[in-house]
Amino acid sequence: ARCCENRPVEAERSPLLTATFVRIWIATLGAFATFGMLVLALPLYAKDVLGRGSVGVGVAMGAASLTAIVFSPLSGRFADRRGRRPLLLVGAAVMLACYVALALTPGLAAVVAIRLLAGAAEATFVVGAYTAIADIAPEDRRGEAMSLVTLASYIGLTIGPVLADLVLGGDRFTAVWLVTAGLVLASAAMIATFRETQPQ
Repeated sequence: ARCCENRPVEAERSPLLTATFVRIWIATLGAFATFGMLVLALPLYAKDVLGRGSVGVGVAMGAASLTAIVFSPLSGRFADRRGRRPLLLVGAAVMLACYVALALTPGLAAVVAIRLLAGAAEATFVVGAYTAIADIAPEDRRGEAMSLVTLASYIGLTIGPVLADLVLGGDRFTAVWLVTAGLVLASAAMIATFRETQPQ
């Protein structure tokens, strides 16, 4: 009994899985699931519906990366000045508009324009989600928090192509785009239920 008296008392860990954390986690999962759906469906759309070859498929897929590279640092600066919540809401709203636009069966030029806009929106959403998680996570569990939200993104990217394949069937591309829009709408609903996380 005497030897046990000298043992240090382990400090109680700060709570991590708060309601806000869970909402951001679910919103991140939903957004990344749409990214995974596009990875499978968009190349098939460019090839089978638009009749484009490998160059057209590459342009349609790669367009979003260009604007994502540009808007990621800009989004970080905006998040520090204006907050994280506007990034999440605007990013989700623009992604929603882009996915609905895909449901209108656009040509390649329109698809590229949509993907350029979507890339910027995706970057703002991801930056907003990760910075919001960093805001609300206890300092002693921040690494754990970032690993969990990263897990949400990988789960989304994993289930997205499977979901897209199930919805697509033979050629139901419009249904795929509408499902992606529904997932983004659900993510936006998650975001709308919590307040700004940026420290004052």
